[in-house]
Amino acid sequence: ALLPVGSNEQHGPQNPLGTDHLIAEAMAEETAKRVGVLCLPVIPFGVSSHHKQFWGTIFLSSKIFGGYVKEVC
Repeated sequence: ALLPVGSNEQHGPQNPLGTDHLIAEAMAEETAKRVGVLCLPVIPFGVSSHHKQFWGTIFLSSKIFGGYVKEVC
C-alpha cells in the first residue's frame, strides 16, 4: 500500500493551500493504479513549523508526526 503524505501549508498566492498533499495524493493514486496496489488516504499534515506564521498551515511536532504515521501503517 502507498501512504501519500504532504503538509498543509501555503506556497504563496499563486498556488492553492495544500499543494504538497494534493500533489502527493495524485502521484500516489496514479502509481497505485499502475502497479496494482492500494492507495491509502492522504495524510495532510507534516513537520512544517517554519510556515506557522502563515494562515492555513497545519503542522505537528516530529515526535507526534512520526507516531501518527507509525500507527497508520
